[in-house]
Amino acid sequence: MKFDPYLEEFIKKHYKDSYTIDKISEEGSNRSYYRISSNTKSMVLCITYPFLKDHDDFIVLTEYLIKKNAKIPRMIDLYQEKGWILLEDGGNYYLQDIIKNFDKNHIIKIYRSIIDELIYWHSFSDIPPNVKNRFFDLDKFQFEIDFCVDKIKKNHLPLPPFEFEVFLKEAIEFLCEQKEYVFTHRDFHSRNILFYSEKSDFKIIDYQDARMGLRWYDLSSLLFDPYVKLNSDIILKLFDYYYESSSLPKKQKHFYLNLFYLQALQRLFKALGSFLYLGFDLNKKHFLNYIIPDLEQMILLSQLGRFPDTVYLYSNQLLNHFRSLRTTHEN
Repeated sequence: MKFDPYLEEFIKKHYKDSYTIDKISEEGSNRSYYRISSNTKSMVLCITYPFLKDHDDFIVLTEYLIKKNAKIPRMIDLYQEKGWILLEDGGNYYLQDIIKNFDKNHIIKIYRSIIDELIYWHSFSDIPPNVKNRFFDLDKFQFEIDFCVDKIKKNHLPLPPFEFEVFLKEAIEFLCEQKEYVFTHRDFHSRNILFYSEKSDFKIIDYQDARMGLRWYDLSSLLFDPYVKLNSDIILKLFDYYYESSSLPKKQKHFYLNLFYLQALQRLFKALGSFLYLGFDLNKKHFLNYIIPDLEQMILLSQLGRFPDTVYLYSNQLLNHFRSLRTTHEN
């Protein structure tokens, strides 16, 4: 790996002994991450050049969340002109990895601790302007739907039937009628929650695109997560835990559960577009592995939410299409 010659000086301010630099697996971002390790400590280097506005958001939000004592990796050093950020190492295990060998009760325990932190984030009132002035509004939701439909067309996949698009449009309009906005992470899934080990606490990452939205956006991202298959019993238990811990009106639980399901549908359809874009447009092929789990969750959601048949039928049509592609590839 070739690095800027001044990078060594930047790192050596924090490492007196020898160290190694290892690239961390790429996610959906255009940033590069490296783990810098010595015998005594480990940090993470984020490299972005040019240093764009959304990375200024990262700095502003990191400083804000640290002041709030949120569970995020601390920022250790910054060289803004070069786009170098040195961060506390939050660990190299995703929530996705940590829970694989756990039983149901242990999984629920871990998710409850994460939901406790999520509820705390949703309680923030002194919100920085770069978050307070951007919303999950109708334009944003429609953009995410249009983006997914565009990727479906581009890859010659079965198009959404008219009835499906009408229901999705009605869903986002209904969501936008609710004005109970909170600070939302925006991408609160199992690969943005890190652990050092099975027994360590967690750290939350990738929060720089936070915006105002319904609390159900983050909760549905966590519980209807293409990276982790939670069964419906666990999903409902964890929804109940969030609801009962959030001081929401007890008599409106069914109404809020419906919002949760509608938000999850929008989120999963948005995720489908992201996986198509990352997998085909950016050639990050490993993201294609999550299309089938995403569609399986849409099917589960269509049943839990008692959505119109078009949601189940279209999700199943896409699922069968991608399963046939996988079978052909394996053979």
